[in-house]
Amino acid sequence: MARLFALAAACHQITFIVVESWLFNGLRDAAAARNEHLGRLVSCHLCFGTWVGLALAALFRPTIVRPSGHVG
Repeated sequence: MARLFALAAACHQITFIVVESWLFNGLRDAAAARNEHLGRLVSCHLCFGTWVGLALAALFRPTIVRPSGHVG
């Protein structure tokens, strides 16, 4: 369960840094200049956070319930 909370915290921080931080102003501006939808993606917490969460889930495959290996 701690791993799940750590991934959630990482997702939040990655999303916040990319969407809000001055460090990524250039990325957001370049994305908006390239494509309107891409610009919206990197400027929206919900949109970007969804994709970050999906990427983290694919990389780390967190599980809440671990199967016991037997039925019954």
